[in-house]
Amino acid sequence: MNSKEAYFQDLESIVTDQVYLTASREELDKEIAENMWTIGVSEELAGVIAPEEVQAFLQRVKRNRREQLAQCGQPSGLRYYLWHDPQAGQLRFNFISVLHEALPFRAPITPCADEASIIRAWLQISGDIGSPLMDSADHNRVQVYEEVLLDY
Repeated sequence: MNSKEAYFQDLESIVTDQVYLTASREELDKEIAENMWTIGVSEELAGVIAPEEVQAFLQRVKRNRREQLAQCGQPSGLRYYLWHDPQAGQLRFNFISVLHEALPFRAPITPCADEASIIRAWLQISGDIGSPLMDSADHNRVQVYEEVLLDY
């Protein structure tokens, strides 16, 4: 098994992790804590992992969450969102109930039309130790991809 295969094997538990589902608006903090995952990558692996491979992994995670949602019997959906935290060097994603109308960021967000843009930026920055720091205008905004997963 090469290092890229081992990397994705290490992430496998995220695919089947149990999602915390609630029909309560008051449990947002618990949803955030229970349903957020972070992924880091070494400089070496960032140069050999294709964004499509990360997207395929995330598709498997979302498919599992849809299945869990369908099995729970709650007539709602999940809001999936993905962002890159450059200070931590992590790709982060979370699932919260669609009952929450806004994403739980204190910083202003910039919507992103596709996951691939965020994944590419994460891999590029993670693979380039000498990358320049973001300017302060970019630093204060969070670029976020969002989609709603309905129970099917």
